[in-house]
Amino acid sequence: MAVTLYDIAHRAGVSVATVSHVVNGARGVRVSATSRRQILRIAKELSYRPNPYARALRDGRLSPISLVSPYCDVYITNLKFVELRRSLSELGREVLLVDEVRTSSADETLDMLLMTAPEAVVFLCCEMNRRALELVDGLRERNIHVLVIDPQGAVPADAPVDVVEIDRTGGIAEAVSHLVELGHRRIGLVSSASAYGRQEGYEQGLRRHGIAERFVELMDVTLNAVVPGEAQAAGQRLLERYPEVTAVFCGDDLTAIGVMRAARMMGRRVPDDLAIVGLCDEPWTEYLEVPVTALRQPLEEMCSEAVRILDRRLRGGQGPWERVVLKLDLHVRQSTGMVMEASSL
Repeated sequence: MAVTLYDIAHRAGVSVATVSHVVNGARGVRVSATSRRQILRIAKELSYRPNPYARALRDGRLSPISLVSPYCDVYITNLKFVELRRSLSELGREVLLVDEVRTSSADETLDMLLMTAPEAVVFLCCEMNRRALELVDGLRERNIHVLVIDPQGAVPADAPVDVVEIDRTGGIAEAVSHLVELGHRRIGLVSSASAYGRQEGYEQGLRRHGIAERFVELMDVTLNAVVPGEAQAAGQRLLERYPEVTAVFCGDDLTAIGVMRAARMMGRRVPDDLAIVGLCDEPWTEYLEVPVTALRQPLEEMCSEAVRILDRRLRGGQGPWERVVLKLDLHVRQSTGMVMEASSL
């Protein structure tokens, strides 16, 4: 007799709904880590597996796509999630939403993903660390397609996955070049220390123009935890330590707001005394008292490439793994001002 969700719930001492939330990777539903591990362990012991093919015959649907993404409060990450989910649904498959489970082992997460019998798994904005790569290997061993979208870190060249990535390093280097072309030579960086590509792009941009001086203030917070107050304090530290700085690249748009606040409190005007560039170009950046120059992420192109690649794989397409690199666009606004006079350098 086939094992049911009721069998697992009875043995685990929880409700059938709780078991369903865990085995289906429900998003936004709170289940304790202890209960989650217990449910997955019992399901594995009982060899529980849903029958996606029977379900497909019953309701005419194909095997699903699982979309794995970290749960966070960052606007741009959530916007990517919503738009990518909508785009993937155009493939005619159910898109199952799964929070990135950082506390579980790769084996536990693999078991959770396999319970829904997906034909493809898409990782969005996930850290491609050792644990994640072990998970990828487990999926590929079972002939499940894996697509990595906007990874937060480099994906090894030999990883058996298709990748659509955003060239933050190159985009930030271009933003630094924009500041140099306006006449700035003393350019600072304020960012979360863990934010992917920020320091690399800043360094690349300065090296391109033979600029040796560095003015850096890094916040010991994750990108998800950056708030204007923390960024304001970081901006103030940078400007107090290096009053000669005339421009600052900020690791995200909220950091740009914080640095602008710090400049105002210290009597420095934006852009007259200090030019500011942000990253993400969230909708509100152009409606501030001083609209912010910012790098915009290629959301539409990212979704389009994801659908194209996955559609080819789901149709049986073979061939080498794809690596698509998308560029950031610089939207110039008032916060970078005009070309500086030579006397002010």
